[in-house]
Amino acid sequence: MSETTKNRILGEGARLIRKNGFSATGLNAILSAAKVPKGSFYYYFKSKDQFGLELIKFLGKQIDSAFNGYLCCEYEEPSIIRLKQFFAFFKGKFTSEELPLGCPIGNLAQELAAVSGDYRKELEPVFAVMYSAISCCLTKAQKNKEISLLFTPDETAKFIVNSWQGALVALKISNNSEPFDIFEKTIFEILLTPMKEIK
Repeated sequence: MSETTKNRILGEGARLIRKNGFSATGLNAILSAAKVPKGSFYYYFKSKDQFGLELIKFLGKQIDSAFNGYLCCEYEEPSIIRLKQFFAFFKGKFTSEELPLGCPIGNLAQELAAVSGDYRKELEPVFAVMYSAISCCLTKAQKNKEISLLFTPDETAKFIVNSWQGALVALKISNNSEPFDIFEKTIFEILLTPMKEIK
């Protein structure tokens, strides 16, 4: 048994669960996709519930790398441009899918947060990472006099993440970029008031 095997199970499980939902994805489907026997699954996970908790951690590491790696690091361009580029990348990624499936961690939050406190406990720090990375970016923008904020960077970051998750849900219904277009207009033209023209 190896960490590679565990990650393969988690990776294939994440792909199937994003498409079908956690409850509707059976263990056999995960085993088949990962090409591992049932014993391998139970070597790493005592139950499907524990698998779900580990899956949230697995996705959380990816989110941490993406958000902090791009938004809370050293870069040359203005922070607001950086933030626009970040959301533009994921807008292209999610709208290019033939069937919009939404955000993997957002989907799990919608399905599992009300199921048990254990899931909420694991989901909370993942969302905290998204909030803090965007808050970090906004703090830099405010310090560099790129924007004027009506609320604190932390409050604004939470609003942005929550609005983005809502746009991802709406995408599943509309199957076009309109939810993201409205998100971008609201965030970058109204909420984040420019203090100077940035090109």
